[in-house]
Amino acid sequence: MTQSDIILFSAVAVLACNHAVLRLPGWLDRMWLFWGVQLLNLSASCYLLGFGIPEFRANLAVANWMFGLLFIFHIVSNNRRLQRERADRQRRSGSEQTAHQEQIRAALRAGEE
Repeated sequence: MTQSDIILFSAVAVLACNHAVLRLPGWLDRMWLFWGVQLLNLSASCYLLGFGIPEFRANLAVANWMFGLLFIFHIVSNNRRLQRERADRQRRSGSEQTAHQEQIRAALRAGEE
């Protein structure tokens, strides 16, 4: 197995981690896992943009940039998904709080009668 093969398999493993982590139930409660994958994305992107895959030189250098930019795309899309999930969670907790307040008001009205 050559160094290029190891780099390609590592890149595929990081992409698999991206796919798996955000599909785990309760991933929002395990932020260490999310930020770990984000750090892997950043590391892979920096390596591929800085050094690249050794066998991808000359005309194939574009592939190094494509792989590097793919990891940057994953960083951005993962952060966008995190923000969406946090907003949904906050919206849900706000609606639950409103429902609880309505229950308390109804109980107070019933107690006044």
